Amino acid sequence: MKNSTIDDNLLVNEDEQILIMKKRNRLCFRMFFGTMSQLNEIYCENQFLSKWKFLRYILIYFDSVFRGIGQVMFANNPLSGLIIFFGLYCGNSQLSFYGFFGTCISTLTGYLFEFDSNLIRNGLFGYNGCLIGMAIPFFTLSNSYYLICPIIIFSIFSTIFYVSINRFFVRYMDISSFTFSFQMCTWIYILSCFKSHHFQLNHDLISPHLLKISDEKVKMTFENYSLQMNFQGFLSGISQVYFIENVYTGMFILIGLCLCSRILAFFALFGSIIGQLFATYVFQMSVESIRSGLWAFNCVLTCQVLGGMFFVLSEYQIWFYTFYGSLMTLLIQLSLSSYFSSIGLPVLTFPFTFISWIFCSINQ
Repeated sequence: MKNSTIDDNLLVNEDEQILIMKKRNRLCFRMFFGTMSQLNEIYCENQFLSKWKFLRYILIYFDSVFRGIGQVMFANNPLSGLIIFFGLYCGNSQLSFYGFFGTCISTLTGYLFEFDSNLIRNGLFGYNGCLIGMAIPFFTLSNSYYLICPIIIFSIFSTIFYVSINRFFVRYMDISSFTFSFQMCTWIYILSCFKSHHFQLNHDLISPHLLKISDEKVKMTFENYSLQMNFQGFLSGISQVYFIENVYTGMFILIGLCLCSRILAFFALFGSIIGQLFATYVFQMSVESIRSGLWAFNCVLTCQVLGGMFFVLSEYQIWFYTFYGSLMTLLIQLSLSSYFSSIGLPVLTFPFTFISWIFCSINQ
């Protein structure tokens, strides 16, 4: 009797071990999707690289860096960030490495200043540095190694400014500052370059002729705006969030977003479509600007925020918020671009930030 009982217990233990192994395998497959929170559990284990602590810190650091690249479009997933970085490299290798470098500096600043470790691990100190690292060489004519200095300076400041401004927004308004830190740092850099001899700005990009309405009143129709141009503009509008005009880059960004959230990917594409169609058939912007996606990238980010990232909406509300929010984002971009171009500043992502602040305040 005792032997049979022992055998039964052994069988039960074996069955439990099999179930545990199956569960672990299932988790390993699913851990690449969503926010990959299982990685944090692995990093927190004492046995994980216990003899190679330096390598452990390096893995955690670069995990935060790639999360920061993905967090530009709210994708808190290191694999999403890696795929997006590969897409950026396909579109513009130089800008992609500058963006990666800016993300590394801003993330490292968070660690050195001992800011909130959870925010650092989620990449929230990296996305402003990523955009700054890409914006500075994008708006500068010279591509020499001198650009590394302002990228380091403003990437560090973006993290400090992000923490300080977030204390106000979170404490008194309970909303995020979004990319406002990146906008302020980029505007400061551009204005300072007007007095600099080493950094010459590309005035065609600061006051682009593509953003101006053509003097010729051409009625836009489906014949003028082909299906191929539609497709190119929709994907370029997504890639323009990272200052790159490339269809394949937009595809890789959508793939990276899908790994984190299919909702994020859907509303990114939806925002690009809405912004492009409004700019084309309502405001009749130039064909070149439509093809480049210059009127869509702010709408992309707005739709991601209003389509589920910061809102829990249902039925008609979510479509009304995203549709109307995209229209208002485009209107603000139109109005501000006409004013900012006169003072030599780009609008950047401020229309998205402004509309998101308003709608998130309503949601309170």
